Amino acid sequence: MIKIIESAREGKINLDLCEDSLYVSEHFVAVFDGVTAKVPFQLNGKSTGKIASELALEAMGQVDPKADIEEIINQINQYYQDFYATNNFPYDQHQFGIQAAAAIYSAYHHTIWLIGDCQALVEGRFYKISKLSDDILAGFRQLVVETNRATTQLDDQANLSQARDLIQPWLVQTRIFANCPDSPLGYSVLNGEPIPQKLIKTIPLAKEDRHIVMASDGYPQIFMNLVQTEAYLADCLAEDPDCLYRHPSTKGLKAGYASFDDRTYVRFQVSEE
Repeated sequence: MIKIIESAREGKINLDLCEDSLYVSEHFVAVFDGVTAKVPFQLNGKSTGKIASELALEAMGQVDPKADIEEIINQINQYYQDFYATNNFPYDQHQFGIQAAAAIYSAYHHTIWLIGDCQALVEGRFYKISKLSDDILAGFRQLVVETNRATTQLDDQANLSQARDLIQPWLVQTRIFANCPDSPLGYSVLNGEPIPQKLIKTIPLAKEDRHIVMASDGYPQIFMNLVQTEAYLADCLAEDPDCLYRHPSTKGLKAGYASFDDRTYVRFQVSEE
């Protein structure tokens, strides 16, 4: 049995534009984090990231309670493929299409699966898949900013904009490694294509593992309660709003935004019926 203790879903701009989704049933708990759009395509006011997370949410409602991760991915991929079949998407699907990261818990299998950069805590043990290309580009962004500060008269805003502009083409280019198991830059993502098992983080839980947290990467660090997790985020944004040092990222806090990214958190307890 799944008992939700606490949860939160917040948009970096507002909740209407939030590209995260949270699914809860008696069989599954899932966090879906739509990948930030790299093209201006919208459908009914929704970005590709929001479309991706909402379609995954709908698909979960059709998943068999005993399904494993391969069956879950197939169900979500079918929804994605149906989207392309019924809508005119004018860009390359692999590089610019609908994509989402996920953390999925199955009560039947008592297992968590991580796809992409969502994260989990199980009885205080932390799990996440690092995306090597993002780590590299976050470091390069920091290098550009620091070099400009030492050698140019650019103000901070122009400096940060230039650094982001320099890595932007590479953020798009690295999508060629999506679901690619043969490269050290390969990473998993829900995008309508098969995902190799080696790129999925499978976390089989022990019988005594009962207290679980799952979240999107909108939280730089997660804890076993929401108050502490939110407090840590607030402290990071106050100390390093540009996300250059404490938790280096490919983007920082924009003026007027509530945070650097959308965020979803869910803490739940599982028990034998």
